[in-house]
Amino acid sequence: MATGCASFRNQWYRNPTWSSLTLMRFPAALKYIAGVAFLLAMTVWPSLAQISVTVNYADNSNSNGTPLIFGGSNEPNPGDQASFYPQATGSGVKFQRGSIHVDQVLPQGITLAEFEANTNGVANPANWNWGPTTWATDAHAQGWTTMANLLNAPIWLTDDGKTGGIPSSWPVWQQIVTAIVEHLGSNLNYIELLNEPTVEFGLAGSPYTSVEAAVDDYYYYGAVAARAGNSSLKIGGDGEVAGTFSTLDSLIEDAKLTSNLLEFVSFHSYSSNPASNNIATLASTLSSNGRAGLPIFLTEWNFSIGQSSPEIDDGNQTVNFAAWQLMEMTGQTQLSGAAFFSFLPNNETISSYEDCSGCDNYPLAFYSGNNGAATLLPIARAWQLLSVDLGLGTGAYHTFGTVNATVPEEGWVTSTGAVTAAVSNQSSSATTVNFTLEGIETSGCNFTVNAYLADTGGNSAVSPVATYNDMCITNDTLTLNGVAVPAYAVLGIIVSGSGGGGSCTPTPITPYISVSGTWTEESSATVTSTSTVVDLGPQPASGGSWSWTGPNGFTSTSREIDSIALSTGTNVYTATYTNPSGCKSTQAFTITVSGGSSTLIPNGTYIVTAVNSGLAIDDPDFSKTDGENLDIYTVNDGTNQQWTVTNLGNNVITLTNGSSGQLMDVAGASQSSGALVDQWPGNGQTNQEWNVISLGSGNYELTSVNSGLALSVIGGGTGIETGLEQLAYSGSTSQQWKFTSY
Repeated sequence: MATGCASFRNQWYRNPTWSSLTLMRFPAALKYIAGVAFLLAMTVWPSLAQISVTVNYADNSNSNGTPLIFGGSNEPNPGDQASFYPQATGSGVKFQRGSIHVDQVLPQGITLAEFEANTNGVANPANWNWGPTTWATDAHAQGWTTMANLLNAPIWLTDDGKTGGIPSSWPVWQQIVTAIVEHLGSNLNYIELLNEPTVEFGLAGSPYTSVEAAVDDYYYYGAVAARAGNSSLKIGGDGEVAGTFSTLDSLIEDAKLTSNLLEFVSFHSYSSNPASNNIATLASTLSSNGRAGLPIFLTEWNFSIGQSSPEIDDGNQTVNFAAWQLMEMTGQTQLSGAAFFSFLPNNETISSYEDCSGCDNYPLAFYSGNNGAATLLPIARAWQLLSVDLGLGTGAYHTFGTVNATVPEEGWVTSTGAVTAAVSNQSSSATTVNFTLEGIETSGCNFTVNAYLADTGGNSAVSPVATYNDMCITNDTLTLNGVAVPAYAVLGIIVSGSGGGGSCTPTPITPYISVSGTWTEESSATVTSTSTVVDLGPQPASGGSWSWTGPNGFTSTSREIDSIALSTGTNVYTATYTNPSGCKSTQAFTITVSGGSSTLIPNGTYIVTAVNSGLAIDDPDFSKTDGENLDIYTVNDGTNQQWTVTNLGNNVITLTNGSSGQLMDVAGASQSSGALVDQWPGNGQTNQEWNVISLGSGNYELTSVNSGLALSVIGGGTGIETGLEQLAYSGSTSQQWKFTSY
């Protein structure tokens, strides 16, 4: 329940939904909670003879799903780490929220005066114990995103002489926090200040009369110190237990916490459905306090705390429960990451670094250890199935709605464009599943569907349990019936292949352009005036159906479009032809108006902001990685938000990032709606070239020369770290951009 495990033993447990302390010791309270939760869980999902899963891939419920939900909290014992981390990476873990107990890092048995005087070098970080931080280095080396929960001041620094007390000297506390952040450097992406303060904080001997006031100062001084130690570190907190938030609400309302000091909020949830608890409440509180879109992290979650049940690692429902929660999280639009509790072992004496005497053989675990050899427990199969097999761990994904769901089920399109779905059989009986995947914008009969199973028995999700070849997608729908799924198992499917061959072959489009009444077989033309009459008439002339997209939200279902609207510069109209077999083919038409052209955005360096949010296009974390997806973030004038405009003529530009030196790029040179926008070394291709269209009032539309689709914020989002994609222009302010000279 807490990173500060010392709070587990010999303390009264406060349920945040109760008005007074429960009159039972913590273990007894746990039995009560676990029992109630177990009864709730067992009455939700009935046994079914057959499960029908219908996913509508035209109903996008979350356009910015994050791989960071595949995380865990706390850390393996130091001797197990070398074995644990590669295995956890292989199972699809992407994020770790580890703990750093400051009292374990700092010298013990000294006084505050000795630290302030640096007696015997006790204030020198070179003499501190950095063993409690090695997890961050190991996790970072695996490519994980890391978050350190900083807690527990040394007893010589607190007012009450306990690790949960308030520091008696804020300058010393800040000196310590800055040193820890500097030591971890690039091994740390996020820092979470505080942990369940309503449970762990002690005000005795301090000048504070309320936990809220103490938390406000504790957080503020810590955040200022963390920012001093690392300018790019994401800072947030406070890890409060789900319920009626008090200290977290107080932080959100604190005006002195500027946007660079509170960059995310976090909470913990232990219940029969932790993924559904309190995220909407927090999002509403953030919005009403001018912090709309601030990321929310669920930094500890599980069924219960400290008690065994079928939903935890020693029961036959553990994989099912974990997969269900991860599936729920994929649909939470403001959830930026989640950490299962815990990465502690279930069969060993826990390291003293955890400040958790008496927490050995912990039941809510991800692995077991044996003399330095870690073995992942069955619960890891939920990560394997969703993150690895179905590809949700590869990057940002889209989550789609299900129709008349009777059990937990979800559908997704991964960052690589794969169509996937999963269903959880929460009954005690084996059954079969019928899948209907609707709204898939492709056709053909050469598709392959791989099915994977995960449970606590013989299904480890490492290899497909069944492969279905020559599957057809007709009328945008794929049907797969009679897939067997055991009791308490999770079934996932992933569709692969282009659909070419089989009974469906795309029909080539022959492009024709008429300029002032003269037809020519070509796909591009240059005219000297926006008043020139230009018609587009691709062939075949009969059979099938047509659709068009173009500048300023243009659409049409005619084959031939006449007297098209033109603006100075490059105008791209894209035709899509669907033949009688349902196969689609596309052709882009480029009309360049050269006469009277003037440069709309001169060469120079700019901050580029979305009109709907005022947030800047940003290279996340100053990344220099090829293919790093771009997003929007609070304007901070960092070089990763500075873009050099280079005009190529006719108001076609490239944008080069000031941090990475890479160009803004449509991933994979895609011409598809919804393709992500990333950064890539300059290669002279048109997917790195953008047509500038003035919309007035200093606003501009940017359309990809390659596709004719407009640069857009995913889902029209206004939250920081929302990604970018290309879509047909609709007039939305999430597709309009301002350039501010830097």
